[in-house]
Amino acid sequence: MPFHAAIIDLDGTMVDTIGDFVVVLQHTLADLGCHPVEIARVDRAFISLTVGKGTEDLLRRSLAQAWGLTPDAPEVAEAMPEALHHYHLHYPRLNGEASDVFPGVAEGLRQLRELGVPLACLTNKPTAFAKQLLERKGLLPYFDQVFGGDAFERKKPDPLPLIKTCEALGTPAEATLRPWPMCRVWTK
Repeated sequence: MPFHAAIIDLDGTMVDTIGDFVVVLQHTLADLGCHPVEIARVDRAFISLTVGKGTEDLLRRSLAQAWGLTPDAPEVAEAMPEALHHYHLHYPRLNGEASDVFPGVAEGLRQLRELGVPLACLTNKPTAFAKQLLERKGLLPYFDQVFGGDAFERKKPDPLPLIKTCEALGTPAEATLRPWPMCRVWTK
C-alpha cells in the first residue's frame, strides 16, 4: 500500500542533538553543585546510549551517572524537581546550538512536500522545544503537525502517540510512513 502521510522522529533521525543534550545536562549538573569530575561522566558516549525515553528519564539517568548511583536512588528522586527546573531554564537558550541537521534531511523533506505528502514530527522531546529546534534548523515549515512527549497521555514507544498523530494527519497508521526503528512495535 502506498503511503499517504509521513511521521518523522526528531532527535537522531533528522537532527543530531546529542551535543545539545550534553551541553544542557552539564550546565544543569553544574547548577546543582556537581564537581567537574561528576559532570564529565555525562558525556557524548553516555548520552548516546541513554537518550530516547524523554526528558525525565534522561535527566534521572544523568544524575545517577554523575553521582555513581542507580536511577532509582532516593538522592536522584530528591534532586529531580530542582534538576528539571534548571534543565528547563537552559534548554530553550541552548536548544540547537550544538546540534546539526543530518545530510539530506532538508532535501528529503522538501521532496515530500513537493509531492503533497502531509508531514508530522513526533518526538519525546517537549513540544515547545521540538518546535523551537525545528525553527532554528529551518525545518519547521515542512511540517503540518509537531507533537512532543507532552502532547499525549503516553510517550513513544506506546502506540497512542502514533495513533493520535495519524488522526491529526487524517490517515490510518497502515498508510503512514514511519521511518524509524520503533515502527515495528507500533504496528502490532
